[in-house]
Amino acid sequence: MSMPDTAVHHLDFWLRTIRETVNKAMEELESKSPIDASKVREQSSFKWEGHTDARRVSPIGIPVIIVGTKYDVFGLIESEQKKWM
Repeated sequence: MSMPDTAVHHLDFWLRTIRETVNKAMEELESKSPIDASKVREQSSFKWEGHTDARRVSPIGIPVIIVGTKYDVFGLIESEQKKWM
């Protein structure tokens, strides 16, 4: 996160990419097994049922964990120092 001004842009890009990939997989599952596809959709929307933000949220369909680090700065550190981190 040495360039925090780009974090939201990159996060948006990767979340869109994940959403597109999951949607393609769901379409494929829908064509092969509609019952399983509906179960997956129910499970992802069930978590938001009754939540105040339920109308504003469109679940991706899989759990996503977002971690922000300064890995680009970590890569510039000498390897001997990395051993101790």
